[in-house]
Amino acid sequence: MKKQIFTLVELLIVIAIIAILAGMLLPALNLAREKAQTIRCSGNLKQLSLGLGQYGLENGDFFPHIANPEPMAEPMLIWDDLINDYVPSPRMTSEEKEARFVRIKGSANAYFCPSDRAGVSAYGADFYRRTYALTRGTSDPGEYNKFPGIYGAGASVRLGGIRFPSATFSIVEMVSSTNTLGYTSNASVQNAAKQWSGDSNLHGPYRYNYACVDGHVSLRNSRADDPDGSSQYKNSSPWNARRTKMQ
Repeated sequence: MKKQIFTLVELLIVIAIIAILAGMLLPALNLAREKAQTIRCSGNLKQLSLGLGQYGLENGDFFPHIANPEPMAEPMLIWDDLINDYVPSPRMTSEEKEARFVRIKGSANAYFCPSDRAGVSAYGADFYRRTYALTRGTSDPGEYNKFPGIYGAGASVRLGGIRFPSATFSIVEMVSSTNTLGYTSNASVQNAAKQWSGDSNLHGPYRYNYACVDGHVSLRNSRADDPDGSSQYKNSSPWNARRTKMQ
């Protein structure tokens, strides 16, 4: 019996078909992977948001706040240090909380979005990076319009004082190699334009996960109602913890 073999042309046709099928499947696989990462990132924000709420229950209904955003001496406790007892990972010792940076001692942590492509910490590859930031606030009345968020230099804001908790941001995403666990740099962010300077395509063009004061998390197009990314001072802005109207 004559042995049947493939010709070169037939092999090339099969290879071409496989390449075409792979080209059709890869975008779908990448989309599914990104959706999974977005969901995981949303879960991180949910955990951190619950941590904020629990911190408030045990600290007079206040959000975490600091007297000085850039202290020159240790200890240097900031919001991720203060809520660490209420979130799952990484669990820090008192010494680690008081350190300027937190050294990596385990797997990926709740402060990091898997879609974050900014790389290792600018302060050293052995330190945890963080993707998330609180909305930037201030205790200076002259600066309220510029920094109307919940966290910053002396910004003592009560959870119960937020009039629209389901429409006011608490924790947002800020992608930067300088956003490092335990350090003040990018611990807070004042507006969407600052987010864009880190990565304007984190979950798609201008799309970020946002946690609100009531604890829910949503994926939003940051340009939808804020085309230039600087409307945080508006009375209706979700960045504004002092807002007095919805629209």
